[in-house]
Amino acid sequence: MNGIWFLAIILEFFCIILNTYCRGVPLSDYISHYEPVIYDHHDIQGQHHRVRRSIQSAVDLQFNAHGRDFRLHLEPDSTVYSEDLTIENSNGPTFFQPNIAYRGTSLDDSHSIVHGTISSNGVFTGKINIPNHDTGGKRDTGDERTSYTNEQLSLGEQYSIEHSAQHFKESRNFHSIIYKYSDVTFNLNDSLCLSNHLRSKLHENLNHTRSKFNEDNIYKKFQDNMLFGQSTLNKYSKQFNESPRSNTRKKREIVPEKTTCELYLQADHLFYQFHGNNEETVIEQLTQHVQGVIDIYRIVDFDGDGSADNIRFIIKKIKIHSDPTADGYKFNGNFGVESYLELFSEDNFDDFCLGFMFTYRDFEGGTLGLAWTGDTVNAGGVCEKYGIFKGNGKSLNTGLVTVLNYGKDVPSLVSVVTFAHEIGHNMGSPHDPDGTASCTPGGDSGNYIMYARATSGDKSNNNKFSSCSRTNMGDVMAVKARSATGCFIEPTGSICGNDVVEPGEECDCGWDDECTEICCNPQRLNANSLSPTETPCTLKPNATCSPSQGPCCNATCDIIPTAANFTCRDETSCKHGAVCLGSSASCPLSPHKPNRTICDDESVCYIGECSGSICLAYGLESCQCNPSVADDWTDVKLCQLCCKEAGETSPCKSSHEWNDAPYVVPDLMSRPGSACYNYQGYCDVFSKCREVDPSGPLNTLKNFLFTSEGIESMKEWLTQYWWAVALAAVGLVVIMGLFIKFCSPRVPSDEDLDKKKTNGKGQGQGKGQGQSKSQGKGQGQRRAPGPSSQGRRGSRSNRVGSQGSAWV
Repeated sequence: MNGIWFLAIILEFFCIILNTYCRGVPLSDYISHYEPVIYDHHDIQGQHHRVRRSIQSAVDLQFNAHGRDFRLHLEPDSTVYSEDLTIENSNGPTFFQPNIAYRGTSLDDSHSIVHGTISSNGVFTGKINIPNHDTGGKRDTGDERTSYTNEQLSLGEQYSIEHSAQHFKESRNFHSIIYKYSDVTFNLNDSLCLSNHLRSKLHENLNHTRSKFNEDNIYKKFQDNMLFGQSTLNKYSKQFNESPRSNTRKKREIVPEKTTCELYLQADHLFYQFHGNNEETVIEQLTQHVQGVIDIYRIVDFDGDGSADNIRFIIKKIKIHSDPTADGYKFNGNFGVESYLELFSEDNFDDFCLGFMFTYRDFEGGTLGLAWTGDTVNAGGVCEKYGIFKGNGKSLNTGLVTVLNYGKDVPSLVSVVTFAHEIGHNMGSPHDPDGTASCTPGGDSGNYIMYARATSGDKSNNNKFSSCSRTNMGDVMAVKARSATGCFIEPTGSICGNDVVEPGEECDCGWDDECTEICCNPQRLNANSLSPTETPCTLKPNATCSPSQGPCCNATCDIIPTAANFTCRDETSCKHGAVCLGSSASCPLSPHKPNRTICDDESVCYIGECSGSICLAYGLESCQCNPSVADDWTDVKLCQLCCKEAGETSPCKSSHEWNDAPYVVPDLMSRPGSACYNYQGYCDVFSKCREVDPSGPLNTLKNFLFTSEGIESMKEWLTQYWWAVALAAVGLVVIMGLFIKFCSPRVPSDEDLDKKKTNGKGQGQGKGQGQSKSQGKGQGQRRAPGPSSQGRRGSRSNRVGSQGSAWV
């Protein structure tokens, strides 16, 4: 038995190396733990399609991971894209329906924040933030149900849901993975700061009275001991804090409604290739980064009036550089981070608040991002217009973010904070000064986003701006962005052409090349072809309603009367059907079926959702069975559905044992992925309870090999099975001997060399007879192949060496 156990440990070790899909195994060097996300993506795909057609208003997604049930309620997010959004690839404009973004909550916590995208195949990827509520936080008075002030929101646990294909080269039997921010770790390797180098080089290239480059704009690798450049930090802090403007910041004339920054996002060919050459995935990633930044910025009070400013960002244009060989493409090469930003800044971004490039490049010094820092006096930062600097045109309202760091993929939770940090520089914030309790408090609460050193990400302050940052950013935004001449715009609440009827729209049947009804004026690809009576997203003359408003409007643009008894929503396992009432195009809400109604054979209804344990239908509670014999992980009862009567002391019994009235529970097995044995394991697809070692299988192997108990156990096994060890040793010797015999190069003896010379000389003489002088001359050249050949190889080696140096 000990031998079998020893071999099992060894096999488990190789399982870790050969297959990363082992529960609890690190996902990467940065992510120490992940779990698969399992749900029916075809069902989500259907819900997503129905939301697009206004048949239902939200998508509901449920799954289990990290020891908890997630019940996400997602509604379309129409605020992340501009009304005139354009998307291009290397070949020009490409068609895209901007209805993939969603925002919502987890139903078990009304203060939770969920955002993300749903792909065309029904897979949701995004972020979930479950905040702590120990700070007395209250919701804002605004209409956003998840709005908090910067000081009130206490960072709880954050989760990231991502495509499994992004992390695994081999195909997996699950489409998504989920990990927690607290499981994101960083190496603590020292790295030189590039600030002084960047300052000298960029000042040389951008030496102009309008331009003053602030080197405090590098968001370095997320390492606790990596320091950002600070050589001009105090100077800039002093400039902002002692300026006469800083004492009158509340008197500045700002337009309160101007709260939205329009973005131009680009993805270079390396970012495109990193995401599988898939434009949809690239757009999803860019969208989620903007959603994450919105959640950070909108809750902050920058102008000092005591309430959140609701600063937001919308995507106005996306450019995906899908072809590195396209005409005019200039990013197909190796660049340092400052050279790359300069090259990107050569384009004109006057029509945008900010322009950002996303790439997959390993920049020097572990740099994750770079951006021009905003200033109330000098050029640079948000809303800066295109100008001539030392003879070259540049836009200084730009920045960049990379998702590659020292050869490893950067977790998306980290790159979102990087994006927020770089925008913070654009908005006018240098790094938070050291030694100030209010701006660099450290301790249990941690430091803020603009801290010069990287933050761990799991402290309550890590996703907030300090008072120093808010003051500096508020000053710059008041002058450049939110003033009457600033580039911020008033938010728009609707997007015509996205098939969703939103405030300000009478109807929305999409674009003119996809609208199939006669009741609504579609969005036009060519706006010049519109007549005054064809305003997009308005009802056509004589139309009472539009099918885009809801299923209770017929194809002839009339509301379906009650007498028609038309079913506008089918019955589900937990909701009754609904019929049109004759008063509106919208379908009325479906009444919920009673709680504890059995659904899907093994669950019960709860508030209209099939989410409760079937135990509830029989007046019992759900529980996890223990094995009949302690630590017997083979007991089939562990993965059988189990119930118990109310009360702490009531025994937990398998559904196979509840056979007496009134508790005749169906014999059922737990679903794959369900927790078992008091959360010490999980049920696999074969209904076997698999133990999860919190310390990890590598630690198990270490304890076995390097502890006294493990060594004694190994000695016993070797003593008992000495013959197996002897056979293995003999087999190894035989294999090595055969390898040496057949695979080693044969070195010729002196006798062989003498024979070869003699034979070569004879053949040369034989061939030399009867040949012309020219032939003999040629033969003489071939006679000395050694030096000539070596010379050619040496030259070739030098050329290869030169190429290698060029890449470095």
